[in-house]
Amino acid sequence: MAVLGSDLDHAHCLICLTRVQALADAMKTVKGESSYWINKNKLTKDRFVWQDDYLAVSVSERMATNRLL
Repeated sequence: MAVLGSDLDHAHCLICLTRVQALADAMKTVKGESSYWINKNKLTKDRFVWQDDYLAVSVSERMATNRLL
């Protein structure tokens, strides 16, 4: 996973999934692990939680490679 950018209220990540990985499972892991780490390290004044929804866009390997360079 690569974090491509962030703002005060959202983050952009590039995640490569295999054909058998579900996007929902990947997002559950990303949100759960990051929330745990943020709260464990007390990086916010209040308890950190992600919103329930997310937006996903599919990109080609070439487009992803060009974006990371």
